[in-house]
Amino acid sequence: MTEETSILTGFSPEFLRDTGSLHSCLQMAGIGTWEFRLNNNLIFWDDECRLLFGVKQGNSISYSEALKIVYKEDLESVTQAVILALKGNNSGNYNMVFRIFSLEDGIRWINLIGKTYTDEYGKHTLFSGIARNITELKNNESLRLIQQETETALLGAIELAELGTWTLDLTTGIYQYSERLREWFGFKKDEIITTYKMQGAIDKRNWPLLDYSLSNAIKKGSTFRYDLEYKIKAYGTSQERIVHSQGKVFFDDAGIAIKISGTAQDVTIQRELQIALEQEVQERTMALATSNEKLAEKVLEVASTNADLVQSNQELEQYAYIASHDLQEPLRKIRIFSSRLLTKIDPEESQSLLKKIHTSAERMTMLIQNVLEFSKLLELHRERTNTDLNLIVATVIDDFELMIAEKHAVIEIDPLPFVEAIPIQMHQLFQNLVGNALKFSRPDVVPKVSIQCQVLEKDEAKTYVSPILPYAQYYKISFSDNGIGFETQYSDRIFEIFQRLNNREDYEGAGIGLALCKRIVSNHLGNLAVASEPGTGTIFSIVLPDKQKQKAT
Repeated sequence: MTEETSILTGFSPEFLRDTGSLHSCLQMAGIGTWEFRLNNNLIFWDDECRLLFGVKQGNSISYSEALKIVYKEDLESVTQAVILALKGNNSGNYNMVFRIFSLEDGIRWINLIGKTYTDEYGKHTLFSGIARNITELKNNESLRLIQQETETALLGAIELAELGTWTLDLTTGIYQYSERLREWFGFKKDEIITTYKMQGAIDKRNWPLLDYSLSNAIKKGSTFRYDLEYKIKAYGTSQERIVHSQGKVFFDDAGIAIKISGTAQDVTIQRELQIALEQEVQERTMALATSNEKLAEKVLEVASTNADLVQSNQELEQYAYIASHDLQEPLRKIRIFSSRLLTKIDPEESQSLLKKIHTSAERMTMLIQNVLEFSKLLELHRERTNTDLNLIVATVIDDFELMIAEKHAVIEIDPLPFVEAIPIQMHQLFQNLVGNALKFSRPDVVPKVSIQCQVLEKDEAKTYVSPILPYAQYYKISFSDNGIGFETQYSDRIFEIFQRLNNREDYEGAGIGLALCKRIVSNHLGNLAVASEPGTGTIFSIVLPDKQKQKAT
């Protein structure tokens, strides 16, 4: 082999003689050869080595230029290794791994192995060896290290989260459980876990869902995920747990599902806390609802009280009017008739004046009694009892027995409800309405009085009373007659105290009855309205709740 024909062109004859027989084998293995001549600091290499370092042409390169190819972060370690080899450390042997940067494929890992040679004087003259590309090995090692680190981190995370791991072989139906999961289920260390044994530890109520979740996970078109929470009782210890299991389906090359692997977590404490929290939330919600109901009752009570106060103030204004007008009228007559009596001597005329004084005094007494009676209705907090309105109306009809007989009146009465009420006020209410129906009858017409009762739905009750009591049932009781009636424009006026639509000579009374009725119905959180037509008759409609307050539960 000559220097011209050698693939190691530029190398010394001695180097070629020692290595030429191996070169073909090295080249086939992708291994390059190199020689560092210390006398001129030139590195001679074969084509394989040159291409390995990414140099396009030339059979030699200066040592300083070669160092420029070395990756910057590895440069110091490379030069240090060369220095140590030349000093004779490790018998002059050199084995170095470092990186170079290639424009073609970026970072490339190189492994240089060499040995130093000396002349007869012991002086280092030659440094030669081989070079190989170990990039793939390094990448595989990096991947292996990354995989190893990932597995270590995953195992650490599983341990930290106190998870169990499992695998189900879909071809055999055999489960592989981690040590922790075996402990939860009560399986022995080497015990074979079949599907039958696994289900035996699971609450029977969860079996249908377990079968569905497994079949659905491997079904075509699904997400191929398994996610289920179930209750278990361990073999041997009977310790109960709630387990949340998740897994993923794996397939072979033919696309057939072969196994499901995943993790399991003991969520017993979390579920117990969740149940306790939900129970507490429910209890607080119920307490809040009760509190809101009580608050609503208070609001209704305050609103009702305010309305009563407004009405009371209006009635007090009416009292002032009464004191200055109606009550003063009998007194004025008494003074006039008394003055005349003092100046008259005629016994007959004196007797007439005394009768007029007596009549005025009686009327004044009646007015005062009516005012006192009306004022009693301002007492808002008298005890209500469960009152049978059928008994009330029966008593009232009995009171008017003579008038009914005299007028041949016809009375029709529907069955009436029980309501929470002040019985004496209900009696006054019914007495005034029945009395008015009989009193204001038309001459030569048989009086007909009808008392009807109707159950109201909540929405219908709202058209009469606002706000309504949510816990009460409302009734509408109508008193209709075929009497003289009156013009609709006077519908509000008739409920004012001492207001009359007819003269006192034709129809006796103080004009306070309907004001009493209005006040009584208001006291019982209801509504009183009237509709009338002259010559046809009148209908008084009462809307009342059956309860005044919600009973404590």
